[in-house]
Amino acid sequence: MQDGVAQILLTLAGGEIGLLGISLAGIAIIVSLLSPELNALLLKIDKNDVVNRTLSHFEFSALNLCVQIIYFVCIYLVICSPQVGLSENVFNILFVLVTYHFIFNMLYILALIGNCIEINNIKNGVNNIIKSSKTTVDIANELRIDYLLALMLRDKDIDRDEYLRELDKMIDNTNIANSSEVKQYLKNYYGIKKQ
Repeated sequence: MQDGVAQILLTLAGGEIGLLGISLAGIAIIVSLLSPELNALLLKIDKNDVVNRTLSHFEFSALNLCVQIIYFVCIYLVICSPQVGLSENVFNILFVLVTYHFIFNMLYILALIGNCIEINNIKNGVNNIIKSSKTTVDIANELRIDYLLALMLRDKDIDRDEYLRELDKMIDNTNIANSSEVKQYLKNYYGIKKQ
């Protein structure tokens, strides 16, 4: 039975060395996903500090895996040593502790996967905010267009409602996918309430 346990310990230690590599890769992937701009926005938006918390969890997981690999090797050496014998009680206690720690590590890694998915969702949300937020150039261009539009409407003696009706007709004649959203945006932008 000792040979079987020794082989299981070696196999588990090898698997955990692979998990340790995956943990380090997870840290590298998370850090590489975050540009300085994205990180600055995350600090403003992410009140739970999910990213730094997840990096700390990866560190804790790596530490746990290292400790378990070390005592797997120690237990393996004790089992294979002809001079040291383990009593049944000591073996049972070690078995329970090793099994508990191994299951803990597996469940902890599953929780880390959930945290990584949460980071991805936060990153996608931040990217959407970045895409939808107006830059200074966008605002300046809108102001210039509004100024030119105000001059033209005043010279042609066209009021805002008439202008928006004509604009709605023009939008209806185009192939804009989100035409109703564009119409509503223009109505809100020019101060006309939703009808």
